[in-house]
Amino acid sequence: MSKEEEKEIFKWINNQGIMWKFKFYGFFKNLKFFEPYILIIFLAWNISLFQIGILIAIQEVFTFIFEVPSGILADTRGKKTELRICFIFYSISFIFYFLGPAYLMLIFGAICFGLGEAFRSGTHKAMEMQWMDREDLMQYKS
Repeated sequence: MSKEEEKEIFKWINNQGIMWKFKFYGFFKNLKFFEPYILIIFLAWNISLFQIGILIAIQEVFTFIFEVPSGILADTRGKKTELRICFIFYSISFIFYFLGPAYLMLIFGAICFGLGEAFRSGTHKAMEMQWMDREDLMQYKS
């Protein structure tokens, strides 16, 4: 395949309507602008840095534990369903966070946020790969 043909194919890929969604989501997915504000709120509620560290650890443990089960669910029930569940868990986590300052509410918030992260991670990449496979573009993946 010549360089010109390859350029045309990449141009075609970039002009597909779904690509702007992948790019938009890929750019914004890890920008967590709320984290500094939550930290300030927790500190204002007299939650110690140690307790905040425990909350982060709980969140990461739940993300780790549910990473594979969420992937199985995505494969069996679909990627869009997976993202819907993700955003439901994120929403519930913020409800728990702002019900605080009771530490138990913050723990439930961390659990739900960790579950949301588990359901989100890898889903958009799987959707991209599924699209590339459907369009017979797998030889162009990087």
